[in-house]
Amino acid sequence: MVKRLFGTTIFFMFLVSLFVPRSVFALEELKLSMELWNRYTATIQNNAWTKRQFSLERGYLGLEPKLTDKISGRFTIDIYTDNKGDYKEAAGLKLKYAYLDFNGLIPIPDSKVSLGLVKHYFGFIYDWDYTTIEKSFEDVESVVKSTDYGMVLFGYLPMGLGEYALSMLNGEGYSKGGSSVNTQPSYEGNIRLIPLPGFQLGGSVLHTMDS
Repeated sequence: MVKRLFGTTIFFMFLVSLFVPRSVFALEELKLSMELWNRYTATIQNNAWTKRQFSLERGYLGLEPKLTDKISGRFTIDIYTDNKGDYKEAAGLKLKYAYLDFNGLIPIPDSKVSLGLVKHYFGFIYDWDYTTIEKSFEDVESVVKSTDYGMVLFGYLPMGLGEYALSMLNGEGYSKGGSSVNTQPSYEGNIRLIPLPGFQLGGSVLHTMDS
């Protein structure tokens, strides 16, 4: 199924290239960004220092090209110096985002289709603003990763009543690839309703098929 998803995506992009004039892909705007999250950790145990460390917990280097009013993208590299997991070198590097947004690709008002290494529209993980210093609950508890490879239909409900997202993803997050990826994709749905200003409710559904 992963190969089928990849093949479908390539075929779709091929069709886009056939029916959209070459001039459409001329770069109209390019946004460069950098975000650094530095941390100092100090731990005292039994009246003795067990850890005193400066680290770059996260460093984002990003490019956000705008090709037309309807086609834009995001490419972000994640650089870090912590020693989580099996990585014990001085620094690590991962690809965080790599997707294209197509607005108005399908005849649904206020919607877009994203293809590539996309945001994970599940719970609060896709717009978590670090209300606390910790990651979002979904990420901490390893329910889902913040990004994953696949495709998403995202849109806003009429009259500002909320937003929705339907996703088909690899189901492994952005840190796994190749033979580590499931042979069956995951399907997800997310909805947020705003019946009154300042009041929000909603939920997310995740279905991962067995490999």
